[in-house]
Amino acid sequence: MLFQFYFKKEDKFIFKNSQLYFFFHNDNNLFSIKIPAWVCLTLCSNSVLFFLKDFSKKEDFLLFIKLFSDRSRSKFIHSSLEIRGIEFKIESKPQNRIIFYLGNSHPVFVQFSNKVFLHSFNAKSIALNGFFNSFIGNIFTKIKAQKKWNAYKEKGVFIPCFKNTFSRKKSI
Repeated sequence: MLFQFYFKKEDKFIFKNSQLYFFFHNDNNLFSIKIPAWVCLTLCSNSVLFFLKDFSKKEDFLLFIKLFSDRSRSKFIHSSLEIRGIEFKIESKPQNRIIFYLGNSHPVFVQFSNKVFLHSFNAKSIALNGFFNSFIGNIFTKIKAQKKWNAYKEKGVFIPCFKNTFSRKKSI
């Protein structure tokens, strides 16, 4: 079986250590995909050719091509989350793990898969990138469940794009 994927001239791709890295010029996004051992890869000037080595993996190859096509054409999702409060802070020491100190007696650890990338963070905010909106949403839901936004004290965990929709304390 053969599958050919074409790129524009300004898009770049590199194959290194069984990973195929792409840079799409119009989105300024970089992503990678792991190539299985049963797939042979040939790089051309503006295309990538995939060959199936083992015909017993035909169904897996079709799923791989579908995943590859969907992932390369999809938009890169960027979401950020912010915490407010005097004793609240965020740390990220090991890879794919975030540590939250949310005023409890113990820290909160949040693991995430390699399908989500930790783009940037400081002591009060964090930004995650990825192609799968559901994974990013699940991570943010876990974090928000630990310390919900309190409008009266104006502290807690919230997503900055929705900060104008908060319910504020009514003045009498």
